[in-house]
Amino acid sequence: MHPPRLQEIAAEIDHLEATGADPARLAAGITGLLHATLARTRPPGLRVREKALAYVVRDGRLLVFTHPDHPLAGLQVPAGGIEDGEPPAEAALREVREETGVEGRVVASLGVFEYDMRPYRDEVQRCHVFHVEPEGSVPERWRGGEDGIAFECFWIPVRDGHVLAGGQGSLLGRLP
Repeated sequence: MHPPRLQEIAAEIDHLEATGADPARLAAGITGLLHATLARTRPPGLRVREKALAYVVRDGRLLVFTHPDHPLAGLQVPAGGIEDGEPPAEAALREVREETGVEGRVVASLGVFEYDMRPYRDEVQRCHVFHVEPEGSVPERWRGGEDGIAFECFWIPVRDGHVLAGGQGSLLGRLP
């Protein structure tokens, strides 16, 4: 049996489904249920950091980068912290622009996942994931970067995204 708050959220989701609610309201209800469940199982005192993550896709390929000076950081997609008051979709586009120099537009929100950073850092990252299309021409390979950190940017087939670091590939299956 779920705790009372989870029962309330589950009942609201059932109601939304029964009344044919729009997908956005249904997704919000499911996300609320997920967050309530995760918060209940999270160790006390563990910091939660809100992040935005972008799957920039062009012609079935995913924009990724490595950190040449920090190879253990692995293969990544544009992502970063959400600033106070900043909508997650805007944060995703900002991160794409800052890290890779690419301008884009949000196609869809793909959902939210949490990633436990321990033992590296005592925090859980709550990642808001967006499908982004690049605008304008983008090279096959180039150098990007921010704050003095170099990024080697390139494209891989979306199907190979399972190799992304830090759970970043968790929602690739939701891309159209």
